[in-house]
Amino acid sequence: MLKNFGLGKTVLSSSVVEHLYTMREASQSTISSVLYFFCSYKQPDKNTCLAMLRSFIYQIILQDEQLISYVYEQYTSSPHSITVVTCKKMLSYLLESCVPSGTSKAFLVIDGLDELPEAERGEFLPIMKQMLTKEPYDTVLRVFIASQDLPDISKAISRKSSRLSVGNNNQQDIRKYIESATKDLVEELGLDEEDPRMGKKIIDSLTERAGGQST
Repeated sequence: MLKNFGLGKTVLSSSVVEHLYTMREASQSTISSVLYFFCSYKQPDKNTCLAMLRSFIYQIILQDEQLISYVYEQYTSSPHSITVVTCKKMLSYLLESCVPSGTSKAFLVIDGLDELPEAERGEFLPIMKQMLTKEPYDTVLRVFIASQDLPDISKAISRKSSRLSVGNNNQQDIRKYIESATKDLVEELGLDEEDPRMGKKIIDSLTERAGGQST
């Protein structure tokens, strides 16, 4: 688990997702699926356990179209009972099916788990704990979580999990990442022709937000 305060963890989580997708494209035999969810208190209708599970299911079938038929059958058989329980069962089946061999793995990235309301975390954390500790998920699934170190989250995470605490000392690394990405964007859109200082303004603004000074 990556523990961080402010928006910097979201920048890092995005980098992890991008890196995993690059690795998957380079070698699909070792990474079967890359799933992610970015929690945000600003979107209460989407910041739920059910929304997370549905998102993971949707992402899996996008990456493995052969699994669409199973999801379709489950939905058509009971279209009005798509609950946390049914989605948990569906996700379990899909995770097992999308990783047919012991040499490949599915990766799950969750950003801002602390921003999920406490009641919703109460539903999701037992599911996540099962993913981290129970067979076959513990052997086919790798989970990356960026979050503040709340007691309920820490309790749910396996003691075998690696943890990294990130504070304000990551500011320089985040700025380097933002500078690289902004340079390409400014050149592609020709923004520097309109205002030579545009690139620096964007970098300063994003770096400040990544430092947690703005949300």
